[in-house]
Amino acid sequence: LGYKLDGLTDPNDNDRKYDFKDSFMVTEEGKTFVAVWVPIKVGMKFRGGEGAEGEMPNQIAEFDSWTKLNECTYTKEGCKLLGWKHGDDYYLPETEVKVKVAEYGDFMEFDAVWIEENRNPGDVNGDGIVDLMDLTMLSMHIVGDSEIKDEKALDDADVQRDGKVDIADLARLRQFLMQDKILLGV
Repeated sequence: LGYKLDGLTDPNDNDRKYDFKDSFMVTEEGKTFVAVWVPIKVGMKFRGGEGAEGEMPNQIAEFDSWTKLNECTYTKEGCKLLGWKHGDDYYLPETEVKVKVAEYGDFMEFDAVWIEENRNPGDVNGDGIVDLMDLTMLSMHIVGDSEIKDEKALDDADVQRDGKVDIADLARLRQFLMQDKILLGV
């Protein structure tokens, strides 16, 4: 799965390659052939989702390779792209993904995940970067050592989007920082 047979080689004849249209003689000693497998091309489709405008061309990549997702060309009024959802996995915009499919001819399908323009989930300290400083600030808030009082910071600390800031948000932020195919704020 993921590869197609591209021909045969003869290891006893300087790895001479034979295509399927080639003919050859088999002597009394016989011949040994080695199969040549090549990765199939996989199509990647992108969907903007409800309310999104624009188009985005499909992307083609080789099976079992790492490929950077193209820049999103969809737009959605009042929103920014948070990332892409493929099956149960989430990917940041323009990140690398491992190309895989279930069957030959299948596409990998990615759905845009949008968030309100003014939100930056996980950026608890408001510096524009989600990093260990945010994780530290959130953990100090949860254990009661330092309270987060700013409403926007509290909103961005609620990465689970369940209306409260708790240990589940801390766990999700840690998981995000470990690059575990999740997005914050969904």
